[in-house]
Amino acid sequence: MASFSDRIRAMLQANDSPLFLRLPACINTALVPVGDLIYFTSEHGRSIFQQVAKDSQLQDNKRLQVIGADVPDTLRQTYSHVNNFVIALTHDVDPTLRVSPESIIVSMPGCIPQSFHGDYDYENPASRRSYFILVGLMTSRLHYLEFHDGFSIAKILTYKAGDLVICRGDLIHAGAGYSTANVRLRYYIDLPRTRREAPARKLNKTYLFSDDAGYYEFSYYSITRNFHNMCKQVQLKRRYHGELCARMRAAKKARASTVVSPPSEDTPAEDSP
Repeated sequence: MASFSDRIRAMLQANDSPLFLRLPACINTALVPVGDLIYFTSEHGRSIFQQVAKDSQLQDNKRLQVIGADVPDTLRQTYSHVNNFVIALTHDVDPTLRVSPESIIVSMPGCIPQSFHGDYDYENPASRRSYFILVGLMTSRLHYLEFHDGFSIAKILTYKAGDLVICRGDLIHAGAGYSTANVRLRYYIDLPRTRREAPARKLNKTYLFSDDAGYYEFSYYSITRNFHNMCKQVQLKRRYHGELCARMRAAKKARASTVVSPPSEDTPAEDSP
């Protein structure tokens, strides 16, 4: 445990990439009922961020998530030793850090890959001291970007059942696509709340990595006890706001330059009171 926490602290202070650690075979997941987790998430999961194609939105509703608090106790107990390990490891790294409830993430067969993004605001310095953890329950993949001399290089990390992948908050990444069902666990490790700096991560917000990146904000609706993958996406782009402001300035300038013509001499004058 001590050697793991030392490596995590070193990663949080690193200035070069890659900004993640893979700790192989840390946890015994042989008895975790993978099939039950996939089935439960497919029935009760919420759709999460997928992909953006140019100016359009693309969401196939095949990447699903369930928060641990919504998992029945009998099912959650089957992987409670994973939760305990992550909490103990985080406390050993820094006892002031906050561990979020785990998320079960399932990719259904045919799930497309995500666009590159950050779960944390990668422009916020606080993201360098936060991180998230992926726990493999079966062989899974994570796309990520390395930056060298101003160029980005896309790479793929493969991790297996029992592996832990610790990713610093400013890691630009994307979940892989899958031809068959896949499941893994995710934990967010955040700095203690403070009024002196803005939080690096906000609930239900994803920070796209592109020239005109804004963010995606998801609104979830539950009409019944089952969510049935209902998800509404709202994309806010800086480019859109820039074009809107330009149109407003042009309209204002046109109104200001409009000259009101005086009435014609043939027009009869109004009657005096």
